[in-house]
Amino acid sequence: LYLKENSNGYQLFYPTFTKGEDLEEFFYNLGNKEDSGEVIGDTYKSLSLDSNNDSNINTDELRSIYDNNVNSNVSISALEDADVNVYGSGFYIRKGIVVTSWSLLLEMLNNSGFIYVNDSNKNTMNIEGIVAADTDYDVVLLKLKDETGKAVKFSNNGLLTNDYVFTIDSKNNTGFMINYGRNITGYNGKYKNLLALNKSDIGSALYNKDGEVIGFNTSNSLNSDVSIANSTDYLIELQDILSNKDFNDIKSIAFEEFKDKYYYGSREEKIVNNIPRRVWNKYKKIGNIDKNISLKLVKANYVDEIVSLRYKNEASKSINTYYLCANYERELLKNNYVLIYNSEREKIYTNNKYRVIIKYYLDYLVVLMMEN
Repeated sequence: LYLKENSNGYQLFYPTFTKGEDLEEFFYNLGNKEDSGEVIGDTYKSLSLDSNNDSNINTDELRSIYDNNVNSNVSISALEDADVNVYGSGFYIRKGIVVTSWSLLLEMLNNSGFIYVNDSNKNTMNIEGIVAADTDYDVVLLKLKDETGKAVKFSNNGLLTNDYVFTIDSKNNTGFMINYGRNITGYNGKYKNLLALNKSDIGSALYNKDGEVIGFNTSNSLNSDVSIANSTDYLIELQDILSNKDFNDIKSIAFEEFKDKYYYGSREEKIVNNIPRRVWNKYKKIGNIDKNISLKLVKANYVDEIVSLRYKNEASKSINTYYLCANYERELLKNNYVLIYNSEREKIYTNNKYRVIIKYYLDYLVVLMMEN
């Protein structure tokens, strides 16, 4: 059951599930729509926190949000040996300046040799460099070679429970489409949404029903029915500053130079641990992590009910960091965890209570643990 705020205070609601037509027929019709270029907003199964599910988003509303905002969105791709090996999304904070996720860019810097941007008209833009990056906020600003693009409009209002949210997905750099879901809650500068994300949604703008950007999607909850977006409060003031600057006066740093500074600077980082003892006593039992990961722990956080651990690989760089946590993974499997996602840089294990995400970049291993 859920308490939902309305004009009269709080009212008690229960979730209702709706099921569409036969699954095979649903995806057949969905494929036809996508092939014909129609906006896709259908859902096979949906969860509502309303007392009823009469309210809905119609095609005209989806088309309006899509048409008014698609030119503000970009796909970001990275090449290695002439093949695209990492991709995500971003949006214009002003002409020529693109916002995306820091975690996406870091994966590109580590795994790719060349990064470029495509807009909805399939124009390809080269990137001059990085204007700013905030690793804690998971955001980075990229400067393009040319002053192009349409800036988004940010919202000054927050989201309420069950508000509709929208994202324009770059579909793995094959085109753009709109998707929508519902907001569950918002706190500490983050929104949790009933909006399933895929890999190419990382860094994409999160819109409200008025077509204003309210957040940007992160990689924290990929392959899940619930996604997490950071709010854009930090970016509203930054948009004003950048919009009042001449494009040529906005300084940036080239990728290789930035990578070198980050990589060498991180070697001397201080150990930070803000996980409460009662929380750690519960989570350290997962995979017996103290015993089974022998890497140096350099940062440990507990934010939004997620335990985040960053380990440093101080062994030879030729040793894949994943090998150094093999005992931990074996212990997870031994304790009935199931591997539900496996890529070169990320693995996800889950059981009926917890979810464990293991990521590898540069010479770091990051382990995220949370309740399902």
